Amino acid sequence: MTRAAKQRLWLLGILTWTVLGLMSAAQNAAWRAYTDRPIDWVRIVPTSLADWLTCGMFTPAFFWMVRRFPIRGERWWSSLPIHLAASLVFVFLKVTAYTPLFNALNPGLHRTYRDVLFGGFYGDLLAYWGAVTPRRAGTFGRGCFAKAPHLSVKSSPCGGQTTSMRWR
Repeated sequence: MTRAAKQRLWLLGILTWTVLGLMSAAQNAAWRAYTDRPIDWVRIVPTSLADWLTCGMFTPAFFWMVRRFPIRGERWWSSLPIHLAASLVFVFLKVTAYTPLFNALNPGLHRTYRDVLFGGFYGDLLAYWGAVTPRRAGTFGRGCFAKAPHLSVKSSPCGGQTTSMRWR
């Protein structure tokens, strides 16, 4: 992969996690508007971005996990416990990074590590599986269609996801 392609891939990753953070901020603001609560954009946007970008900083590790421990073939079950354990480790590392950021961005609203862990555990767990699943799906798709000679599969240069299929 060329240097320019790597830079575009990093930019795409940062952009993706940033958009997710902004969507989360918009959802928070919509809920506040619906419940007639004040919308403090100065607090909501940085907090949401910090939450999602601390997930995003693990993206290279997610991709490494998918390549190193693929969940496919006859021995897929041997990699699954590794991914389950990695997703739990990710949650603890993410909360370790996010808790001090949350407290710095919200000085009047102190939360302990435990508060942040239990407040976002399932969401952070879903972030791991949501990040590895598209990467995993592209790998799976190429393996399946390689066994179907009547189909042609085209993969993108960014991570190997299947971008198109057609009959030959």
